[in-house]
Amino acid sequence: MWEDMDIMKSKIVTVTSLAIVLLLYSSLFAADNWEANLTVSVLNASNRLSLGQKADATDGIDGQYDVPAMLNGDISAYFLQSEGRYWRDIKAPSFRKIKIWKVRIESPLSGETIVLIWKPEALPKKAEVYLIDPITKRVINMKVHKQYSYINNGPRDLKIKLRYKLKGQRNSFL
Repeated sequence: MWEDMDIMKSKIVTVTSLAIVLLLYSSLFAADNWEANLTVSVLNASNRLSLGQKADATDGIDGQYDVPAMLNGDISAYFLQSEGRYWRDIKAPSFRKIKIWKVRIESPLSGETIVLIWKPEALPKKAEVYLIDPITKRVINMKVHKQYSYINNGPRDLKIKLRYKLKGQRNSFL
């Protein structure tokens, strides 16, 4: 009889421990369900892009989250995916993998200033997020700055890189 009670206690402790671990793990991801807007403009024309992470999203194309871009006018800004061009790109959360959003910007208005604007407070608190311009070699900390601009001289491919900072990692992942 005492043996049966010990087995029962052991099972209760195991199930309770597992429930606590699952709850903590899911709360980590739930806390980082986020979405931020990036407005790209030139003169009076603009496009709004949305990037983020949701617990039930994948890094591929998700019909409920990812929105194909319809391009027209003086500015065409979109996330470049192997499957096409998108105005909204929501990825799966991951604390171990670096997430990258590839942004392409095109405008026929050569010589004009292209401006990108975002709200740093919309980005995840526990992550490093950088906008990288390989042409100018500029790396912008998107959690510190709220805009970036450059002079348009043709299509520009930028990257947004996100990494959750874990203990023991080097300071930079660029």
